[in-house]
Amino acid sequence: MGSQQALGQRLVRAAGQQAPVGSALLGGVVQLGNVVLAREEEVAHFFIGHGRVVGHGALAAPVVAQGGQAFERLAVPLVQRAEDAKFTSKFITASEGIKGFADLKGKTFAFGAPSSTSGHLMPRYFLGQEGINPDKDFKNTAFSGAHDATVAFVQAGKVDAGVLNASVWDKLVEQKKVNSAKVRFFATTPPYFDYNWTVRGDLDPKIQARLRDAFLKLDAANPAHKEIMALQRASKFIPTKAENYKGIESAAHAAGLLR
Repeated sequence: MGSQQALGQRLVRAAGQQAPVGSALLGGVVQLGNVVLAREEEVAHFFIGHGRVVGHGALAAPVVAQGGQAFERLAVPLVQRAEDAKFTSKFITASEGIKGFADLKGKTFAFGAPSSTSGHLMPRYFLGQEGINPDKDFKNTAFSGAHDATVAFVQAGKVDAGVLNASVWDKLVEQKKVNSAKVRFFATTPPYFDYNWTVRGDLDPKIQARLRDAFLKLDAANPAHKEIMALQRASKFIPTKAENYKGIESAAHAAGLLR
């Protein structure tokens, strides 16, 4: 019951972020109530399955496609921010003894949400590339549940190190919500594809095209588009396709996040 209530609260928060997206972007293409900005893959999974246009992390669409049907039939990625074609995650610490990946062995560590692309899946994959097995090499592994919570864990000394979405890290530093004299990042992942806007695979192709065009016409220099671009922290939107996320899908299978 508790997990269902927690999901319900996150669904409400995501739905509450839809107004600037719908009003500034889509106009008459779709109804405002069908537009949702979801920061968590479990939330995005719910909304895609209920016919919404969803902005979400890259892992959500493959999750929706579980159950034997092709990814492309159930979820179609339309566009992403230019920034999301080269997304990264930041490894952070408040420990002077941690300078690189090798120093993480025997330490406590925090990921974000288990289903997070940038807060768990891809950092776990890249840790493996550096010879670190989180299940064996860390003294203890925690899941903070959110990117800002990971920073709080590290800053409070609950864990020795953690990892989070690079965009969130930059935003928190910019807003002075991080004690930069104490917490620092010591490594950055290689780039990968992440957040995108997705629709159900059975949505009318003409509507898909109109939605895609609406995003692609957004201009950060246009005062009418300022709110949506600021909300998304986007310089511009670019087309994307399902093939861009096959690597993430494979990493999720390897990590046991997908069946």
